[in-house]
Amino acid sequence: METCLKAAFSKPKSGAVRVSIMNRESAWKMLDKPLRAHLVIAAHEQEPPASDDDEDASPRRPAMSRPRGRMRRSGRQNGPAHMQWLHSPKAVIDEAPYTTAYQLATLLVHKQMDEENWDEAWNAPENLLRETCMVEGVHPVWHLIGEKTPLLGQFLAFPKSKVSKSETVATLSTDFFWIDPRNKDEVITVLKLTGAGVNDPDLKVALQRATNQISGGRRLNLEPPLDNLTDTMAFVTVLLAIHGGHEVPEAALTSATHADADLAAALSDFQRLLSGHVEDWSALMDIDRDDSLSHARRSLGWQHAPAEAEACTAAQLEAGLQQLEDAGVHEGRDRLTWWRLNALLREGKKDEAMDVLDQRRLDASSDVTELIPLVVSLESERADAWLSRFMDDLDDQALFHVLQEPDLSSDLRLKAAQRLCDNGGAMWEEGRSLA
Repeated sequence: METCLKAAFSKPKSGAVRVSIMNRESAWKMLDKPLRAHLVIAAHEQEPPASDDDEDASPRRPAMSRPRGRMRRSGRQNGPAHMQWLHSPKAVIDEAPYTTAYQLATLLVHKQMDEENWDEAWNAPENLLRETCMVEGVHPVWHLIGEKTPLLGQFLAFPKSKVSKSETVATLSTDFFWIDPRNKDEVITVLKLTGAGVNDPDLKVALQRATNQISGGRRLNLEPPLDNLTDTMAFVTVLLAIHGGHEVPEAALTSATHADADLAAALSDFQRLLSGHVEDWSALMDIDRDDSLSHARRSLGWQHAPAEAEACTAAQLEAGLQQLEDAGVHEGRDRLTWWRLNALLREGKKDEAMDVLDQRRLDASSDVTELIPLVVSLESERADAWLSRFMDDLDDQALFHVLQEPDLSSDLRLKAAQRLCDNGGAMWEEGRSLA
């Protein structure tokens, strides 16, 4: 409220212009309408309606004259819009909204601006509130309001209460920043939690704007002040940059590293994994944290698993496949499946390998270069029968690989040759000498 008033009265302006200036302040957007109403009253330097005796004796400043009869007789229904934002006297007394100062100020405005609808029974609560303000004091902003509008001039008689200066940004733990930056629901939750610990109005409004953009499925604009936050808040900048597909500002990443080096390193690794680059496979497999960022890094790691991952055990590869399935990721599953089959063979589990193979299907897009050695290694009629089921679905390149593998059964090779011959393509010309 104080920020709005200072902006409104920074230069001599009319009441309407002052209200327009306040409307552009971030602090204004954070205020509820009942509190805004008192700022509008102060901006217009609103005075009590002239009494009938005053009007008969001499006119009160014609330039500032008001339609007294309308404002006094018609009440809240047809009065200025900001008067309708205020709680009614009965609501003030029954509900005790906001602070004691607000309650007294609202009663005083109603008593003076809507005198004909004032109930004498409200005088006692008004006096009690006045006594409380005199004893406990009021926030200094009510002194500023009292200086601007005679309606609330009596607030200047109340002592100012001490206001403890709060930090612009409360100290935040980095624990709740360990999220998957792609997950919009988690990012929105972080923004809301962060906003609850922020006192700076510009930052609070910027956080709300980003929340609205993400929840509405619109492009996220990484604009000041969100593009250069510091300390633990730097992680908000980093998360928003990754979520929005922007380059992470170097200054924000540096500040984030100072606040929590482990989290900053995890987010940097997440970015590399998104681009398909696995920097340290062993470290990735050693992650034991149970949070969505760690889960996302592990699933991305399996999705882009390097060649060294082929040496994993069958159980590890099965766990990797499960992570990809849980994440709804299809890329990389075939490769992990073939690696798992190889691992089962290495571990002497041919029957289990055959069970896994039975669950797979082949089509024209299947790469059989890694599959054929597996079928040979199984040394099983069941494996040959499985491959034979899909011979009609393979393309010429795959059929040629089957034809030129001497360790496959003669029946499989003969079937591949027949299919190539029927197709009559370039692969048949190259493979007929092998048939």
